[in-house]
Amino acid sequence: MIVCRLLLLYLMLPLTCIWIVYMLNLRKEITGTYEYRTETYSNNYERTRVYFENPSSLELTMPNDIDEMITFISDSKEFYRIGRKTMVDAQDVLREELFPSIINKDLEKLRTAFTDKQVETLINGFERFENLRHSIWLSQHHIPPNIQQKLFKLNKSFDPRDIKNNPYELVTLGLSFEQADKIAKESFGFTGDHPYRLIGATNDALKSISKWGNTWATADQVLPLVRKRLKLDVNEFDLTESAMSLAVRKFGFTEINGRFHHGTYLFMEMVITHRFKSMLSTKAEWTDLHPEVINKAMENNPFSLTEKQAEAVFKALEYNLATIIGGAGTGKTTVLRTVLRAFHELGYNIHAVALAGKAAMTLKKSVGFQTSTIARFLGQKPLVEGKHVVIIDEASMVDLPTMFQIVLHCSPDVRFILVGDDNQLASIRAGLVLTDMVRSGVMPVTELDIVQRQEGATGIPDYSRNKQHERCHQ
Repeated sequence: MIVCRLLLLYLMLPLTCIWIVYMLNLRKEITGTYEYRTETYSNNYERTRVYFENPSSLELTMPNDIDEMITFISDSKEFYRIGRKTMVDAQDVLREELFPSIINKDLEKLRTAFTDKQVETLINGFERFENLRHSIWLSQHHIPPNIQQKLFKLNKSFDPRDIKNNPYELVTLGLSFEQADKIAKESFGFTGDHPYRLIGATNDALKSISKWGNTWATADQVLPLVRKRLKLDVNEFDLTESAMSLAVRKFGFTEINGRFHHGTYLFMEMVITHRFKSMLSTKAEWTDLHPEVINKAMENNPFSLTEKQAEAVFKALEYNLATIIGGAGTGKTTVLRTVLRAFHELGYNIHAVALAGKAAMTLKKSVGFQTSTIARFLGQKPLVEGKHVVIIDEASMVDLPTMFQIVLHCSPDVRFILVGDDNQLASIRAGLVLTDMVRSGVMPVTELDIVQRQEGATGIPDYSRNKQHERCHQ
């Protein structure tokens, strides 16, 4: 066995171990055949590397004494600005208590030798390495490196017992059900009728259906997929039905009128529905200023609005939530440009977003306002105070989880305008949000269906008079 502390280490190891070796400056105990090779460069610089061929084992361990601890911290980028001198000075203060103080996270003692910022860096740095002692165990049980990374990232206090108790939870991190099933049976002795196996198969089946864009499925759709995962014969119904029953009782599945809903998606739908219904319960304040700002917004338009386009403009300004749909060339961009100018004149902050970066750039050129991708919008501060309107272009491509994030990112006072074509560009993940909104019959939707732009009157005076007439008789 050799203990390696080289930063450049070339190994012929299984893929399950290589990623850790290159990422970490940890103490590496490796068993197997090795040789030293010295390489000379043109500037007479020599570098010695250790090459291992077919090593039998690799183990990463934390430092075992104070000298290793000082080297480990001073050489690791995770402990920014804590160099060897800082560590040696701290050793002069804490002496033999330095090593246990770091390991046990004794903040009171550490603050006698380090600044508050350095103490925070030490604690945060070691948190990243705490779970690595489990890496070998995970690799021995054939859990891939990418799944290990997700485990460590999502769970700082990872406990192997969680995997032992229910290895099918690894499916939620991207492991296939077949892989999880093999690990469960071969490593942990799970039987074919284990409840966690049945629930895992049902969850994975419904998850696969969601990839088609659906947030629910009927029993006739789910049962064959569950049966396939459990590798049952056609006539073995009892185990499959037990799996469905367990999923409903213990995993958050919900059955509504013969439709099976995944608990997560159902919750997202309920949150979005509640917000949108609340927005539609009252109309936005309409003043005499609105027709004025609309006419001003129309001044630089190259084409006059058709009556349908004028209706779309008024609905967007009248309702807190509005939808504009139509195919290419029907004038959605013209309407949107007019609406945004009007909102700008009314003192609103404009947030025009699209799913893809290219779409956001195209939108910016079309409407003349700053735009961003949805991902960038969600990375900014939530919209809490002030007057805001969010415009989602190509809304048919926005799936349920993304719309859920957008809704949570905005306070209830934020207004929404959804623009797109419900017959094209469906979302990749689960949920057809725009399509469902249009088909619900409760949304203020304007469908633009005239491709060739018309000249002549804008349609605004007639539509405005109609709106005033409606209000007078309400």
